[in-house]
Amino acid sequence: MLRKRMGPGDRRCEIELVRANELAALLGVSRETLDGWVAGAGFPKPVYIVRGSPARWRLAEILRWLDGRARSRRRRIKRGRLRRGTAMPADEQQPQ
Repeated sequence: MLRKRMGPGDRRCEIELVRANELAALLGVSRETLDGWVAGAGFPKPVYIVRGSPARWRLAEILRWLDGRARSRRRRIKRGRLRRGTAMPADEQQPQ
């Protein structure tokens, strides 16, 4: 994890950047899953410190993305479009 502090005096701004392997571990997913999310729409864009360097993501953006996903999931559960404890919409699940 790369940390960079900027700003004069008490007005410091800390930016945390994480690499793909670190990000996958933090999210509890495989690199393949992470790569699929990155290729899709809505996932935060990576940053590159120098041309050709490994991709890194701003941790703050990832946390906002996760918060948005959680809020969306709660709304879908509340509206009955998603069953609690599953990732599949309620109307697509097979009866048990």
